[in-house]
Amino acid sequence: GVSRKRFLSLVGLSAAGLTVGSCGREVDQRPSGTTANSLSTEAESVEERVSRIIAVYDSQGIHRTGTEGDQACARWLAEEVDGLGITSSLEGLPFRKIEVIECSVDIAGRRIEGVPLFNAPPTTRDGIAGQLRTSADGTSKLGFMPVSPRGGAALGRYRSSTSQAGVIAVTGGEQFGLPPGLALINAQGYDTPSGPSTIHVGSESLPALQEAAASGTEVRLINYFVKRETEVYNTTATVDGSNPSLPPLIIMTPRSGWWNCASERGGGIAVWLEMMRGLKLAQPARSVHFVA
Repeated sequence: GVSRKRFLSLVGLSAAGLTVGSCGREVDQRPSGTTANSLSTEAESVEERVSRIIAVYDSQGIHRTGTEGDQACARWLAEEVDGLGITSSLEGLPFRKIEVIECSVDIAGRRIEGVPLFNAPPTTRDGIAGQLRTSADGTSKLGFMPVSPRGGAALGRYRSSTSQAGVIAVTGGEQFGLPPGLALINAQGYDTPSGPSTIHVGSESLPALQEAAASGTEVRLINYFVKRETEVYNTTATVDGSNPSLPPLIIMTPRSGWWNCASERGGGIAVWLEMMRGLKLAQPARSVHFVA
């Protein structure tokens, strides 16, 4: 084995999270798409490596599962692992990706762009037209409510208690200590969409929605999307231990995210790579499996 002090000195970091990762089908082909070839060099300091990793991750754009940025990230991260002298693998996982065709709210000719709630069903191409209410009562076809990024449970209660055909979640903004814009709710039950069709809109839309509800103006909600079969990837690697009889350790970090997610996901990936580098140098007794 290796002492905690020795390991942390090799990794160059003070803490990291350990948990169990997911598994899937291992594939030989890496996903196509542009990628930045930025293999690490021994001349880099820890600070330089971490800064570079986060910057490259950020440059890939949106990392939502199954997007081009997500696929490019899988391939790039595998190259980073290979650059450490450790063999990477890509695990292919089947995935039904949402492809948005139209997601918007129309109020008297004013179009407000939205993003689907990913565990709600779509509308037809024509959407749902009707009056808007600020509560879940069934006297209107459409309702809306402000929702914080951690407000998934409250939104779920609203959606399960209403007979409305469509719901608008107004996210972000000063009332939640956030800048104006979108703050999407995680999609529990992605594979089993239920309830009324629901979309997110940014906080700057709230006054227009409140005015439409007060005046009885007809509103049209369109949340039209399809699901396309695709394949997504976990990036994996193993640092072999000297004693195969010992149970292995698994170190996991999430790799995808709603937007660029450079500070959240990029930082985790940088730590993941530094731990891999440190463990390779430490030559641990037990094998360590890595999954992103």
